[in-house]
Amino acid sequence: MEFIKNYNNNAALVKDSAGKDWVVIGKGIGFGLKKGMPVDESKIERRFLAQDEIDQVEPEVVKGIDPQSFEATDQVCGMLESKYGISFTGYQYFALADHIDFMIKRTLDGAELNPMSGRWETKTLFPKEYTAAKEALVIISATVHLTFDCSEAVSLTYHFINAESDGSKLQDTMRMTRYLGGIVNIVQYQYGIHPGHRQLQL
Repeated sequence: MEFIKNYNNNAALVKDSAGKDWVVIGKGIGFGLKKGMPVDESKIERRFLAQDEIDQVEPEVVKGIDPQSFEATDQVCGMLESKYGISFTGYQYFALADHIDFMIKRTLDGAELNPMSGRWETKTLFPKEYTAAKEALVIISATVHLTFDCSEAVSLTYHFINAESDGSKLQDTMRMTRYLGGIVNIVQYQYGIHPGHRQLQL
């Protein structure tokens, strides 16, 4: 593979022998290389077609992601693939990396999510993905040496659901969860179930 340009220390744009452009991920993958130089393929941990019509990868998104966030994303994806059978397309991988990158920056800035926003609905409707998200938080914390609020597991869960949903968009997944949560709240109100107790079982 031939080096084209770096996005950061862990991501680069390369061209294969057939002339196709790829975004490749790996520690120091493009370090010290100039355009046209060969890439050490033993460093490549993941590769995605850069111009696939179905699996479009946005180079500008890749460029803005910190290398440490890529490292955390790769470890999370490895765990999900081996333990839960959840795999990511190129677009989904970079969307997750972008989310993790923002999650890290938000935590460093001291900003917090609403701790109760969607947690009960997500945990109840998607128990496997929510459990995987809590494990992912542990991995991310160990990788970047930060402590995250457990509410971050909710938004990670949506990414994992999306990866299993044959191309459904993340916004649609979140919207569906809100709708279902609203229905549950209506039923609880109708039958006099106190929302703090969350006694209704689906």
